[in-house]
Amino acid sequence: MSDDKNLSQSEMFLKYDYPETKDMCKQFLTLITTVLVISLTFSDKIVGFNNASIASKWLVISSWTSFLLAIIFCGLGLLFVTMAAGEAAYNRTKNWKKVNTAYNMIVAAGFFFILGLVLLIGTAVTTTYNNTVIKEKGRPQTSVLQQVVRPLIQDAMGVERDEKFRNFQVEVPKL
Repeated sequence: MSDDKNLSQSEMFLKYDYPETKDMCKQFLTLITTVLVISLTFSDKIVGFNNASIASKWLVISSWTSFLLAIIFCGLGLLFVTMAAGEAAYNRTKNWKKVNTAYNMIVAAGFFFILGLVLLIGTAVTTTYNNTVIKEKGRPQTSVLQQVVRPLIQDAMGVERDEKFRNFQVEVPKL
């Protein structure tokens, strides 16, 4: 521990702050990208673009935009913290301006990620509440999302459930 007392600010930054921030950014970028790819992959199941309302479409597109902004800001934060680490390694100075800019960008990325999640949840709720119907085999059938989420929303709002949701049962196919 006495070794740490003799280290300069730049050495401390290189030893502790930079590796931790770099690893956090890489993990956060992985998380954001995963959520974005999963929401893009299952967008037809969540929204059903053919039958979705304009509000649902705008919410899901806004959530994707928010995820993209989170990726951009986190990448820029990683860039600035790496530039500050380069200065600390070669010039033996800690560039507080770049470090603070990096941390501000990373916090902004977190904000955009949370906003994207909220918008994605809003998309699911809006789609379910608008009672989007999927046509299958000539008869209207509700999506799985509606069958699960709509009764929960109705219970939370104190609304009496629709007749078709009162005797809801899940059929599990036999393998």
